[in-house]
Amino acid sequence: MLKKALYLLLINFVFVAFNVEGQSLKYYQKQKNRNKESIQYSKQLLSELQKTNKNKLDQLYLIRNELNKRKSTILVINREIELISQRISRDNEKLQKLYFELENQKNEYAKLIYYSSLNLSVQDRMIYLLSASSFNNAYKRTIYLKQLTDYRKSKYKMISYSIKSIDSSITAMSLLKFEKGKLYLEKKDERDSLLNLKRKLDHNISKLKLKMSEIDFSERNKKEKNRILNSNLTIEISKNISITKETENKKEKKIGKVTGTDFAKYRKQLLWPLKKFVLLHKFGNYAHPVLNDITLRNDGVELGASPNSNVYSVYWGLVVNVISIPGMGHSIIIKHGDYYSVYSQVGKVYIEKGQNVSRGQRIAQLKNDTKLEKLIFQIWKGKKKLDPQKWLVNV
Repeated sequence: MLKKALYLLLINFVFVAFNVEGQSLKYYQKQKNRNKESIQYSKQLLSELQKTNKNKLDQLYLIRNELNKRKSTILVINREIELISQRISRDNEKLQKLYFELENQKNEYAKLIYYSSLNLSVQDRMIYLLSASSFNNAYKRTIYLKQLTDYRKSKYKMISYSIKSIDSSITAMSLLKFEKGKLYLEKKDERDSLLNLKRKLDHNISKLKLKMSEIDFSERNKKEKNRILNSNLTIEISKNISITKETENKKEKKIGKVTGTDFAKYRKQLLWPLKKFVLLHKFGNYAHPVLNDITLRNDGVELGASPNSNVYSVYWGLVVNVISIPGMGHSIIIKHGDYYSVYSQVGKVYIEKGQNVSRGQRIAQLKNDTKLEKLIFQIWKGKKKLDPQKWLVNV
């Protein structure tokens, strides 16, 4: 009985482990699908840009984005292969145990059949029953013979079950090995694409280096525009912070949750401000891909998307202001308690100062000046700029 309980416990443990690994593989599959979607979108944007033969630097960033996504996909495939290899190894051990158990069961069953047939033939059974000293004793002997028969049947069922388990394990292992083979082929394709992209990236960088002065002017101009943007945002946010606590409290009592006062609780759960996009630049300093002497800084995340793409509020809040900056479109500042979300370089705006907005509400559209429009998205706590990727949901 104890042996059977331990066997069932082992089967249950294997099932739980299989279920957890199955969920992990599904998670990795979702990651790969997201990467593929991002790669396709990046290719689409790149194709549109190449038709105009402009924005060479943006083309470079799109190629780099695709390269990074393919690197990420290879890492995911490696993890999938590792998980499947671990499962095959465990299934192999389980299969060997099942074979061993089956052999033991067959030997025990053979002995049982041999001794029962040797000691209790049909004639022997009748003599055994009739030789009982009383009816009560005969009844007990009948029960004993029935139990012996049932025990033999249960042993036979256990053998049948073990054979089925072995067959299932062999089938499952064959499927896993097939899946592993497919992953190796997928990995090879990704590696080939990666090598081609690296060559393409190096080629584009070489071509851009021939236009150093043009790029230098463009990047220094961008740097100056970002300085003006951040200066204006600092002024607007500082003004809002200076509002008296009494006035602020009145507003919060009046509009309740819409102010997003519980913003801090939703770290890593905020929506992205665009539904389809390419992450061009992360938060912080980064080296220019062509100009060695220029280090650029991003005070948020820079997202690339198609012209006229809708922009959404990442959380409930109150619109502090909508400001216009020459050459950079509009910037929207939304307050969420002690935090602010900022959406810059947008075109058409659908909300206005003092308006309450909800999570996922459309608040603006990107401009329509180029084939690749950009949104600079920032998160501030007071006057401090934070890394948005630490707040936005993983994609």
